[in-house]
Amino acid sequence: MFSLYQQCQRLGVNLNPSMGFPLKYHPAFKVLSAIRQFRKLRVEDVNDLVKYRQLEELYQEPLINRFFARVKSKSTSENSETNQIEETNFFSLMLHSVDPSIETDKKNIKSLLTHFKFSEDEWIYPLHHHLLQYMDQVFAILQPHEMELSNENWWELFIAELGLARIPYSVADGIPVMGFLETRILDFDHVYIAPLNEGSLPSSTPSKSLIPYSLRKAYHLPCMEEQDAVTAYHFYRLLQRAKHIRFYYTTNLSDQGAGEKSRYLYQLHHELLEKCPPKSIIYEQQDSVVNPLVVEPIVVKKSEEIIARLKEKFAVEFSDPQNFAGLSASALNSYIACSLRFYFDQLAGIRPEDDVEGLSAGHFGNVLHKAMEIAYKDQEVITKEYIGTLSTQVDAIVEQAIKLAYGRPVQTGHDFLMKKVLIALVTKIFEYDLECAPIELKGLEENLKWAISIPGQGEIWLKGIIDRLDFFEDHLRILDYKTGRDTIKKVDDFSTLFQESDLKLNVQLLFYTLLVRKSFDLGAHKLKAGIFKLRSFEDGIDWLNEGDRITDEILNDFQEALILKITELFNPEVPFVQTTDLKQCSFCDYKGLCSRQAT
Repeated sequence: MFSLYQQCQRLGVNLNPSMGFPLKYHPAFKVLSAIRQFRKLRVEDVNDLVKYRQLEELYQEPLINRFFARVKSKSTSENSETNQIEETNFFSLMLHSVDPSIETDKKNIKSLLTHFKFSEDEWIYPLHHHLLQYMDQVFAILQPHEMELSNENWWELFIAELGLARIPYSVADGIPVMGFLETRILDFDHVYIAPLNEGSLPSSTPSKSLIPYSLRKAYHLPCMEEQDAVTAYHFYRLLQRAKHIRFYYTTNLSDQGAGEKSRYLYQLHHELLEKCPPKSIIYEQQDSVVNPLVVEPIVVKKSEEIIARLKEKFAVEFSDPQNFAGLSASALNSYIACSLRFYFDQLAGIRPEDDVEGLSAGHFGNVLHKAMEIAYKDQEVITKEYIGTLSTQVDAIVEQAIKLAYGRPVQTGHDFLMKKVLIALVTKIFEYDLECAPIELKGLEENLKWAISIPGQGEIWLKGIIDRLDFFEDHLRILDYKTGRDTIKKVDDFSTLFQESDLKLNVQLLFYTLLVRKSFDLGAHKLKAGIFKLRSFEDGIDWLNEGDRITDEILNDFQEALILKITELFNPEVPFVQTTDLKQCSFCDYKGLCSRQAT
């Protein structure tokens, strides 16, 4: 298709798409879908955080932003009362009505959509006009069945029917671009077909059906064979009276199998051309010229405003001691891996969207931490007897943790599998602790904060949440639950600790150990730090410093290196730049901003 488009551009010929604009891409359709989703969450057993995220997503829709901007821009007193009524109607009636009638929802939907007014010179003006017309048609279609439908089912059908619509549009002249089935009973002198690749024509996608293939085949219902036959009929009928035909196909290979010519081309070559040869056949290879994207490196200089933001966020003099603010180990590791990522996340406030649709990797770790906190809370000593009582409560503990940390009950097959994995991991931790019991607990999910003095910058808050602190034998153990693949590595030179991103576990554990050392009077106890490496738990805890105690000398060396790194963070001469290690970009949430999607 791209080759055809390039040819039309060179010849100055317009393309006239006749397939229509899918209504589901209209911004107002996204607003209605977001409202429906929020109303579903409102009645489900989910916590307020999930509802807030969905409501925030609704507020970020372009039309809603424009709607509120328009309301706020009206500053005259005579309009203030009307504007307040509009706001109240929108929020209370569309979002927070308790068990509204279908007729009320129809009235509110119509009021909302008609409130979005566009000038005639805007591209969306004719599309919005058609949307309002089609909305009335869908209302009329569902009208006879409203007595049989619940409000939720009515919304489901309304959104589904609205999303199937296409808004017709056309250009005054140009080559008609049509869907394949739209060519039925039409004849053309000149025909261009693109792309004529196997999988595209005929399509390899089966028609949607809830009836299994075996039953459809047995009872002579339409199957893939009939679908291919219909496609073949329309293909050859389209060629019947054409005087000039041009086929386009791509030879580029892809995961979908593109690059293979359609079976229709082989049939034409081996059967039709021998019996009815055309006047001329031209085979032409066309190389599509795509100008490479020139990506300029992103460099964010530390202006006075950015330095002020850094101090406001991390400096002791600008923050409330009661707030849990400060530089965390994860933020520090983010700066080491890619200083630009640190800028996006910590200073620019560009945060990736949380996945509220499933028990994703981000939620998984939070649920595990919450489960262990629930299991051991209010326990000063973990005994063998107590762990024995937990063996029958693992399912209930994980269920409660999911509800608290994830915010909604397990419903999908994927979430049920993740729940089983969580139960297995919690059980493994219990089994390990059973061998070591009794264990004296010092703290769970312990929030620690300490101010470190940075030359020229004053004091900077360091903060951390320690998963577990316990006394075992003569050691105070700092333990962290890890579900990832990262490992602790041996480090001889602390100068490399803040230069290599694959040492982030070392940095995190030393960071936590420093906080513990500065926050507690350890007495005769020695310090050890390690992780429960849950992906390979057979080896037990993976210890920092190969299981040896972490001495004050080690912590002093770490503190000196940490001071140098924080000094660099506040240095206005050192800008925020992209990492040169492209492996760091593979799973980065900001790779789209850096144009590194292909890495």
